[in-house]
Amino acid sequence: MKFFTLEDLESTPSRRHKVDQDEEFRCRARAVAFMLRCGHQLRLKYTTLYSAAIYFHTFFFRRSLKMHDKYDIATACLHFASKCEEDRKHLTEVIETAYYFKFFKKAPNPKQNAKNKQWRHEECTKIINKELI
Repeated sequence: MKFFTLEDLESTPSRRHKVDQDEEFRCRARAVAFMLRCGHQLRLKYTTLYSAAIYFHTFFFRRSLKMHDKYDIATACLHFASKCEEDRKHLTEVIETAYYFKFFKKAPNPKQNAKNKQWRHEECTKIINKELI
């Protein structure tokens, strides 16, 4: 396992895309707080939440904040960590909880119309694609 040094922290891909250090730390802190709120709502174990935060930070040591939505990545990290830590939650549960905390409203009911079903399919595809990265 590779540990990151201070030099790595100074030369992240986000820095190369002209995101200053304070803004990067603020974005990371918001995303981790988002993961903690979602995790508490989903009743995930603390080890799962900590693993998700580590996956999130590791991802953004290799990718830029300008290229990926921090909340989508945070949601994917939560789902991935719940699978790794044997604290499994259905993908739809994780997505609905993340939607609630991201937009501060309940996710649309997929049984009402095909548009909502398409939205849910797109969200699941996004999360699965993020896990493959």
